[in-house]
Amino acid sequence: MIKIEDYLRNYSNKTIYYCPNPGNAGDALIALATYQLFKRLGINYKIAKPGGDDLRNKVVFYGGGGQLVNIYNGYAIKFLLSYKDVVKKLVVLPHTINLEQSIIKSFDNNVDVMCRERISLEYVKKNNQNVNTYIFDDLVFSMNLVEVFNKKIEASLYTILDLKHLYHYIKFLVNKTSTHCKIFNSFRTDLEKSELKLPKYNYDVSSEFGALIFNEKLSRSIGYHLLNFINQFRVINTNRLHIAISGAVLGKEVNFYQNSYWKNKAVYDFSMKTQYPNVIWKGNSI
Repeated sequence: MIKIEDYLRNYSNKTIYYCPNPGNAGDALIALATYQLFKRLGINYKIAKPGGDDLRNKVVFYGGGGQLVNIYNGYAIKFLLSYKDVVKKLVVLPHTINLEQSIIKSFDNNVDVMCRERISLEYVKKNNQNVNTYIFDDLVFSMNLVEVFNKKIEASLYTILDLKHLYHYIKFLVNKTSTHCKIFNSFRTDLEKSELKLPKYNYDVSSEFGALIFNEKLSRSIGYHLLNFINQFRVINTNRLHIAISGAVLGKEVNFYQNSYWKNKAVYDFSMKTQYPNVIWKGNSI
């Protein structure tokens, strides 16, 4: 199986247009990892925004993430539907996919779809044999942590204001959490929340950092502060995919739980089960 770096080298020393997937702190981490990859491989990129640059006959990358499932009907779907027929090449970076079949079937062979687990891959293959399909790990697994922690942070006003709220809550959370175990509970409270009963001290930290576009500066700032925060704990209990991935790559003990559908288990099986023994799949029982 080829690595995503092998695929992306086809675009080294070329210019592409990149549209980051909007969302929460997990999406910011994906965007940050993507910018790192582009730079390592010498890929020149411009940020693509709907209604911005004319993308006709251009090579366009859409950011990895989890918006291409039936519970969402927003930015990602609209962007892909708007540009799939006019661009020279459309690359969907590693995603979870379970869309309406008509959308998948509308992709032509100018579209490369990357999935981040096997369920999505089989779903796309079943519904469109013309599209070019690949399977790669979620891009956050490729993140260069040394670069994240060493990089000078140029925080925007948006980030500074949110971090003030974040750090006040962190202080409260740490005081209320076992000082011996340093446990962090971060369970979803949004559309993908499960039936799990939330622990008494729970902080859905990812939901604090939503954005319509993750440029490099904002992604770097959010990534640094989020990873630095997670790094202070020893045990992470979560059903947030990118809190689990962050804990995994930081070497934390991670108890990973299901979200509202199969995404977490599918990514765990493909990318964590054998590679990260510090991550334990817990399913739906605390």
